[in-house]
Amino acid sequence: MSRSSAAPASLPGFGEPPRPPSGLAVAIKLSTGSLNFGTVPVGQTSPSQTVTVTNLSSYPVNITGAGITIVGTAAGDYSETNDCGSSIAPLRSCMITVKFKPTKTGTRNAILEVNDNGGGSPQTAALLPLPQVFALAERGGSRAIPRAAKSRSSS
Repeated sequence: MSRSSAAPASLPGFGEPPRPPSGLAVAIKLSTGSLNFGTVPVGQTSPSQTVTVTNLSSYPVNITGAGITIVGTAAGDYSETNDCGSSIAPLRSCMITVKFKPTKTGTRNAILEVNDNGGGSPQTAALLPLPQVFALAERGGSRAIPRAAKSRSSS
C-alpha cells in the first residue's frame, strides 16, 4: 500500500480576511455628523479636527471605491489625512484629521465621505465653516464695514 504524495488541497479564502456570513452586514459609524471650523480668514489654515471611524461589526470593513475623500463645491478648501488603511479591523477605530483653508470668502461647505463595503455607504460628515459673507479688513485702524451693514440714512 503506497501513500500518495499529492500536494495538499488549497483552502478557499486562505490568506484573505474572513467575510461575514450571507445576510449579515458590516457597519461603520462616524463619531460626528459634522465638523464646524468657525471663521477662518482666507488663506489661513484652521486647527485640525478629527472624526473617529468605528467598525461596529465582528468582521473587517473594507474602505472601497473612492476611499476616504472630500466632495462638494468647496472640497478644495479642505484637506484630510487618515490612519484607516484599506480596511478597519472588527470592533476597531481609525482617525480622520481634517483642516480647512478657505481660498475665497463666502459659504465654503463640503462633505467628508467614507466609502466602504458596509451598509449605508458612503458614511458622511458635513464640513461647515461659519458663513463668510465678507472678509474683515483693517483700514486706517478701523475695520471695514460690509456694504450691506452700512446705514442707509440720507444726509
